[in-house]
Amino acid sequence: EHFEWIKKIALKYPELNIAIKHKKNFNDMKEISIFKGVKNIKYIVDQSTDYSDSYVLGSKAKSLFTWSSTLGFELMSLKKNCFFLDPKNSNHSFLPNNKTNNLIRITNFKKFENIFKKNLNNKNVNLIKNYDNYCFDSRRTSENIINYLDNIN
Repeated sequence: EHFEWIKKIALKYPELNIAIKHKKNFNDMKEISIFKGVKNIKYIVDQSTDYSDSYVLGSKAKSLFTWSSTLGFELMSLKKNCFFLDPKNSNHSFLPNNKTNNLIRITNFKKFENIFKKNLNNKNVNLIKNYDNYCFDSRRTSENIINYLDNIN
């Protein structure tokens, strides 16, 4: 259903370029059929077997939505707005149901469109109140680990 939401947005905003990122392969025939003929949807699939360009693409994206990617959390460390599309409010194995996660969970199309438009109209707006609740800034990760290990005694 989250793909149907993306299709609605793509059709409503035909001037926008919308990319759907996949890892090493892409062959979901149901997904392909949903987006068939939607001209402003582009697929990006990793071509390299050595690395993924997801971090580079995510850091450049104007708006980020996912269903079940840890990358969504990691990009929040860069203060990027990333939300989890969860149409049936059932993605509790990946995104446990709690107060913190529910702030980034989108369970209906209206909320998705509202957040999408806010991001579109003001690319620098921080829609997430506390990014550190999801992932710490990675620039200090090694230092934080060393400090933690030093203080274990």
